Amino acid sequence: MKTNLSSQISLHRVSPRYYRPENAFEKSVLTRLEKIPTDIYESVEEGANYIACEIAQTIREKQKAGRFCVLALPGGDSPSHVYTELIRMHKEEQLSFRNVVVFVEYEFFPLVSPSAGNVAQLKEALLDHIDIAPENIYAPDGCMPKDAIIDFCRMYEENIQKAGGLDYILLGVGHASNIMFNGVGSTLSS
Repeated sequence: MKTNLSSQISLHRVSPRYYRPENAFEKSVLTRLEKIPTDIYESVEEGANYIACEIAQTIREKQKAGRFCVLALPGGDSPSHVYTELIRMHKEEQLSFRNVVVFVEYEFFPLVSPSAGNVAQLKEALLDHIDIAPENIYAPDGCMPKDAIIDFCRMYEENIQKAGGLDYILLGVGHASNIMFNGVGSTLSS
């Protein structure tokens, strides 16, 4: 009996009825055992475009209300298609990030140089290409002294609360299908 089928599954061989249910009943049948709601897209670009549109809608709603949109974003490769679409929307559809506050979700520690870390990746992938104010970017410092980490974390949490809490959190998916460092089998609240 084969137990590791995940490497043999591809969407071009799976009927769309298993990932694009026709109605709410069919969706409930397919998702009744899921702990975390999951949508499946036929391509990375299609999924990334959907996510980017959700983020853009949140930004625009907050702009209309005259409030900041507070995002928590990762670096890394998995969100790169989302960032590409957000940059496109900024340049071609005039999506402004002037009312956006970004909290970088994590940083590696210890770093020899900030240019080698996650924050640098996020700047290169997104932040350097949009009109976000530098003072609206909050990021952990992977070069800080070890004894400053606890105080920094408290301050970081306070800054998130001062900004009004997080409106949207985009999580990265690692090489082992981990979501932001949670291991396989983690619960929704972990």
